[in-house]
Amino acid sequence: MVLYGHNPRIIPDSPQPADFQVPATTKFSEKMSKIHKETETMLEEAAGRMKKQYDKNKHTTIEYHVGDRMWLDATNLHLPHPKKKLDDKRVGPFEVLEKTGAAAYKLKLLPHWKIHPCFNEKLLTPFVIPAFPNQEQPPPPPPPDLIDREEQWEIEEVLDSKT
Repeated sequence: MVLYGHNPRIIPDSPQPADFQVPATTKFSEKMSKIHKETETMLEEAAGRMKKQYDKNKHTTIEYHVGDRMWLDATNLHLPHPKKKLDDKRVGPFEVLEKTGAAAYKLKLLPHWKIHPCFNEKLLTPFVIPAFPNQEQPPPPPPPDLIDREEQWEIEEVLDSKT
């Protein structure tokens, strides 16, 4: 009746006295108001159940501050490596310049990277200073020189060759 109910036919020009009462119409209106109240309570209960299920998986956003250093997830980055499998899982660390949205941050990327510097917080991992000296990584190599808009590298020595 609620989903596939019908609207009662009302003839607006029918001449009837003002005190005219039909028992079937009062029963129908009472029945419809009862159904309406029941559906309202059911919808409120369903909304409460949906909210409970949604809140199970909802996590609060992580707050980073300007100047923090972050690792950037390299999943969707197209870096100049021959194989994606051999590429780094994370790149960086990069400095946070500003918070641009509710869960987005602008990073200070390398100058030769031609990508947008804003990333979602899910792609960022805080940089932790290594606890042991053997965990420290050497600084990344400097970016190549750009000559005629192409990367140019200086070769120090040839290690091996095939002839």
